Amino acid sequence: MLRKYPLSLPGSLSTIPCHQPIGMQGTVVAVIIFLVTCCLQGCAVTEDFKPPVVSSPDGWRTTLPTNLEASEKKWWEQFQDPVLNDLITAALRNNHYLKIAVARVDEMQGRLRSTTALKYPQLGYDARASRQQKSGNGDLTVIGGDRISSNYLLQLPVSWELDLWGRIARSTEEARAQLLSAAENRKAVVMSLTTDVALNYINLLTLVKKLEVSRDTLKSRKELLDVYLIKKEKGQISNLELAQVLSSYEEIKVLIPEIEYQISIQENYLSLLCGFNPGRIPRGRSLESLGTPDVPAGLPSDLLSRRPDIRQKEQDLVAANARIGIARTKYFPSISLTGLLGYVSKELSELLTGSSNVWSIGSDIAGSLFTGGKISGELQQAHAVYRQVLNDYMWTVQTAFREVNDSLIYLQKQKEQYTELQRYIAVLKDYENFSRIRYETGYLRYLTVLDAQRRLYSAEIKHVQTASNIYAALIKLYKAMGGGWVGLADEMVEK
Repeated sequence: MLRKYPLSLPGSLSTIPCHQPIGMQGTVVAVIIFLVTCCLQGCAVTEDFKPPVVSSPDGWRTTLPTNLEASEKKWWEQFQDPVLNDLITAALRNNHYLKIAVARVDEMQGRLRSTTALKYPQLGYDARASRQQKSGNGDLTVIGGDRISSNYLLQLPVSWELDLWGRIARSTEEARAQLLSAAENRKAVVMSLTTDVALNYINLLTLVKKLEVSRDTLKSRKELLDVYLIKKEKGQISNLELAQVLSSYEEIKVLIPEIEYQISIQENYLSLLCGFNPGRIPRGRSLESLGTPDVPAGLPSDLLSRRPDIRQKEQDLVAANARIGIARTKYFPSISLTGLLGYVSKELSELLTGSSNVWSIGSDIAGSLFTGGKISGELQQAHAVYRQVLNDYMWTVQTAFREVNDSLIYLQKQKEQYTELQRYIAVLKDYENFSRIRYETGYLRYLTVLDAQRRLYSAEIKHVQTASNIYAALIKLYKAMGGGWVGLADEMVEK
């Protein structure tokens, strides 16, 4: 006999007429339809992630000639310094902070596997054996039979949580986003580490060059001091003039220990970046003989996909959105199917016989009726965290735009300053030479010569620093631009 009955489904779906036989089969079919419908309804419980809209600038504030393919190669090789290449390779293999980032990726991979496993039925096992003897004189005495008894059990319990509201799906999405975020963080560390090694190596060569300029200047002033000591012995100059020459010599001599100290500190830091114990760092090319990398190019909108730190922040947004969905599903009950198949026997020899088998099947429905605002509070927290991560993402994007513009403008102005300094140094060399000649002929005081010497030394040091600034601006520009070079460096990491 068939009976027509209505099945009322939750949500906006209308009542669906069903024709099923009365009895267990009809009940099972009705439950299946109900669960399928709940799964469809669960899609509306949480919201999928939508990337935020980002407003990109129209272009970069520079007129420098650029190379579109520069950021897709290992730019550090353009310096043509084998020592720098070796240092970057060592850092990518040995740096401990980078190894932490690599291990973090492994941790997130394990978490994703654990979370993904919740989508499937969980099967376990339980095997027990016991043997006991009951008292013949106690309150619970044994009347007849043996006082000693045995019990054996072998069973396979199974449980499966039905993801009707998307909690497990969102948890998996969160875990996957955290894995991708960790992977992008590792690439961001690779990007920063590579550029840090290059910047600090350039700074080391800069200090070495400053030390060379200082020693050459000291040597020149020592030769001049020796001449004036002879003149003083002959009574050709006064004590004041000798003191002025001596002060010029000592002025440079006192700077050399400070530069030597800075070189040692720089070497120690480079050693740390490369995973070495503190020690001397070999030199390759001199600062003035280094090759000059091309200026990388790219559209502002490309930064969203070129920079790993921006991609990391986007994955953090995906995870934050998934946590909102997880919090929202707590308003709905969790439904699990449970089952058990096994054997129970008093005799081990009869454990696997048909008469010893046992089984059970059931379902659990658990939810909250009153929590005093606990769930709504957790949902409020999840929304607030999402807004924080969103603004962090937007800040990172805008900071990236600023970093590229800053590096381009700085590079352009440093190149202009470098050219002007070359002219300035040529003028100061003439100034020092003419002032010394005029002093020797008695037309000028020695203070004029001192002024010329100080200006020349200062300009030469600034010239060295400007050359260093140009290299540093290029390195920072490659970091700000991102691109395929980050992936090439990441491939060099020992994972």
